[in-house]
Amino acid sequence: MAREIYRGNATYCVYADETAFGTGGTPSASGYFGKVDNVSLDWDNNIIQSQGIGEGRNVTVATYGNFTARGSLSGEVIDFTPFRFMVGYLTGAGTSGDPYELTESNVLNYTAGVGNGLKTAHLEVGASGDANNSIFDITGCWFENLSLSGSQGANLKFSTSFSSSYVTKSTAGILTYASPAAAPFVCNNIALENGSGDAINVTDFSWTLENQADQVYEIGSRFSTYLSLKLRKYTFTYTLLYDYNDAASTLSAIEMLELFFGTAAANSPIAATATPTASTLRLVIDEGSASGDRDGSIDLENCYFTTWSHPVNLGDGKISVTLSGFGFAGLTDGAVNVPIRWYTN
Repeated sequence: MAREIYRGNATYCVYADETAFGTGGTPSASGYFGKVDNVSLDWDNNIIQSQGIGEGRNVTVATYGNFTARGSLSGEVIDFTPFRFMVGYLTGAGTSGDPYELTESNVLNYTAGVGNGLKTAHLEVGASGDANNSIFDITGCWFENLSLSGSQGANLKFSTSFSSSYVTKSTAGILTYASPAAAPFVCNNIALENGSGDAINVTDFSWTLENQADQVYEIGSRFSTYLSLKLRKYTFTYTLLYDYNDAASTLSAIEMLELFFGTAAANSPIAATATPTASTLRLVIDEGSASGDRDGSIDLENCYFTTWSHPVNLGDGKISVTLSGFGFAGLTDGAVNVPIRWYTN
């Protein structure tokens, strides 16, 4: 066959942990990020154009600049484990009494074991052809963000973007990919809890971790050789039914509006000289209570609300409002901060 066109439905994306920046780790057919439905790869030679006086109007020289490689992934969540690349190390047994936990890490560290740092990944993106395959091995992958989003009764979704150090193209060694055995995580119940355990149902949400770092380029190579970690930021958006509810152990949208104004029972925005009241927020996402159902939570402390959107439409039978804000960190647990927990019933 003289020509083959590679197809998205014959492509896979898997990963392995690196043992040092840009090296180590062999992706396997079971290195799932989730049910990935989109992969985007973007590479730039950053070629530098030069010309000098006396050389006319046209460019006369081209030289290579630093090589940059970026990409993105999105899909449906089957397991939170791969998100350790964005958050930090994994602990726990995955039970209700000892849930899996992703703990914030503040350093890049490839030593195995609890308490060590963030790691980079080796990605393999392969496309199977009739007679000729296309494989990209992408090393030194640093995940710059993580977004989780869901709606009541729908599959939990993720998206992330990454930078990387190096790319190698080949045609041999394509993996025999098989779909993950686990089904996507379903958001059958979504609730937002405060630090006292009072809760309000959420219809839609999005939650984002920004994981900032600078790639390090050194003399003698146009490829990045390491990372310098910068800031970590958490933001969120929750959509709620606009309601009043004075039942015990519950929150209502009216109460959330009061917190947006600045404090409990506030009927208008507090004065500029006042200090906003921080909230501890736990977003609970669960499939149910039957055996095999999965439960997860996203826990943030020192949360503040920044925007409130309140659309009213004549034809709507219910009013929904959208509340956005940010949190300082994952919830304090002893000496560490843990933003993500989950277990299987």
